Amino acid sequence: MGTTDLVREAERIREVPGIRFTDRGAGRTACLAGAGIPVWLVIKLFRNAGEDRFNLAQALHWMTHDQIQAAFDYYARFPAEVEAELADDAAITPERVAELNQAMRDTIEAST
Repeated sequence: MGTTDLVREAERIREVPGIRFTDRGAGRTACLAGAGIPVWLVIKLFRNAGEDRFNLAQALHWMTHDQIQAAFDYYARFPAEVEAELADDAAITPERVAELNQAMRDTIEAST
């Protein structure tokens, strides 16, 4: 990760209190401070809860109102980033996982 990325993250942390960046398998992502849950996952759960904040709060009962609000604040400020992460998540289908597993097996067999 370069200096530019760190500066961008620091600016976003200042813009949206309650957000931290963490390393994930596909790179760094905005997460909720104190919870470690990615912003995109909160938005996905919100949509799965019928876009009802009460239902979301019940599903995330261990989180504070401020933590959940930070996810909405980040999404409002950086929707394209969150939507891209949601699209990446949606692309993970059982068929895609099977393809990746086969590709790994093929690679291992070719190297032995």
